[in-house]
Amino acid sequence: KRLFDNPLSDHYEQYAKRLKAYIHSGDRWQNLYQQAYQMFSLLALKTFLAERLVPAYVNGNKEFLREAADVHFPRLENMLAQMQEIDKKMWQSNRKIFGWCTQDVRYGGMRSRCITAAERLHSYLNGELDNLEELEEPRLNFPCSGFAVYAQYARAGIV
Repeated sequence: KRLFDNPLSDHYEQYAKRLKAYIHSGDRWQNLYQQAYQMFSLLALKTFLAERLVPAYVNGNKEFLREAADVHFPRLENMLAQMQEIDKKMWQSNRKIFGWCTQDVRYGGMRSRCITAAERLHSYLNGELDNLEELEEPRLNFPCSGFAVYAQYARAGIV
């Protein structure tokens, strides 16, 4: 199976809804529930975009492309900022600050990519770009096994 053969956005959305009931529970795990809820909500939106962006572009659905640029990517960037703050608080309560700079790089890169994606969509929709070559490339076959490829993740030794 390939990564996008089966949509995942509904799967992540279901887990987010289940966790939402616990984020104001007041128990000692409340912060973990908040973190998990935020992550599943973020993944639901990210996979929603991944599942729909290329088909919308290929089919000329400019309405969805504009919605992605105006609503979804800014919302995703905002959700990433919230997730970054939640993670930072959790990190600082459980660890020394050392190493957080790697997380800043990871979150900063994801947030910047959301901004760039929205800008490129706007440029295309406004006629400044004839095409979006990144949406024309065939998706690489990424099997659903082997997700733990830690050697390629951004970290202090690689940055």
